[in-house]
Parts: sequence; C-alpha cells; structure tokens
Amino acid sequence: MSLQAMLAHLESEKEREISRLTEEYAQRLEAENASHEAEMTRLSASLAEEGERLMREEQIRLQKEHDLKKKRLLLSKKRKLVDAILARLVDSLTSEPRRGELLWVLLDSIASGDGGTITPARGYGETIAALIRERGLWLELSSEDPSLDSGFLFRGAGYESNVSFSHIIHTVLAEDIEAYVHSHLMTHLSHARVW
Repeated sequence: MSLQAMLAHLESEKEREISRLTEEYAQRLEAENASHEAEMTRLSASLAEEGERLMREEQIRLQKEHDLKKKRLLLSKKRKLVDAILARLVDSLTSEPRRGELLWVLLDSIASGDGGTITPARGYGETIAALIRERGLWLELSSEDPSLDSGFLFRGAGYESNVSFSHIIHTVLAEDIEAYVHSHLMTHLSHARVW
C-alpha cells in the first residue's frame, strides 16, 4: 500500500473513531440527561408533596390557634358576664328590703338551741341585732370586723361559717348561672353562625 493510501486509510480510521466516540459520548450524555431529568422530576414531585404537606400542617396549626383564641375570648366574655350577674345579684340582695328578708332567712337557718356567735359585716350590725331581738334567737353579737362585704360570720360549736351574701351566691348559684350563660351564648353564637 502506498503512503498516500495508508494516510487516507488512517484518516478514514481517525474519522470513524472520532465519529464512534462522539456517538458514544452523545449517547452517554443523553442517558445522563434523561437520568438527571428523571431525578429532577422526582425531586420536584417530592418537594411539591412536602410543600403541600407543610402547607396543610401550617393551615391546621393556624386553624387550631384561631379556634383556641376564639375559645379563650368566649371564656373571657363568659367569665365577665357571669361575674357581672353575680355582682348584680349581690347588689340586689344587699339593698333594702331584700337585705332584711335575706338576713332573717339566713339567721333562722343557722339558729339552733346551741346558740353561737354572729360577727356582722360592717353596716349590718344594727339590722342583725334587731332581727335577733325580734325573733328571740339564742345568738350573741361580736364586735369584731370579719372583713366581709355583706352578711355575717357565724361561729357555732366547733365550726365557723361564712354567711356573706357574695359567698352564698358564689357557692350556691355560680354554677347554675355559668351553665345558663354558657347555654345562651352558645345559642346566640350558633344562630349568628360565628362559632
């Protein structure tokens, strides 16, 4: 073979090898690109799912927080309303003529043959003394200050009882009033479609 033919043959072999390597590289690059695109698609889908999950979790957290704030606000309003009703009841009972009637019922309910000591709240001593005399009850009056807003403190044989109007109302009626207020607030809120 001549030198010219040999060079042409080498040139042809070189071109075929370059073409083969280029094709092989292109196929490898295409496979890597496809693999990369598949991985990117998978990651994008995974990130989208994670983002949606996080968004749902955040929405749930925000809704719970909102519901808790509403419940706290409702509880606060309910507490203020109950306190206002209880205060009005105490005011109503401490004004005449109810004051004397209630004191008589309370004195009569604690009076027994065993006697006892009554320590009236400031401003109640004369009324209580008159009721004890009027009814002929076996009760003594104390001049101590029991630090009560109304009513009296009763000391009997081995026990002491707070018979102030606010104490009685808070221990006897508070639970019923709270239930009543709660029921009416819930009814109002359900009709208003706020809750």
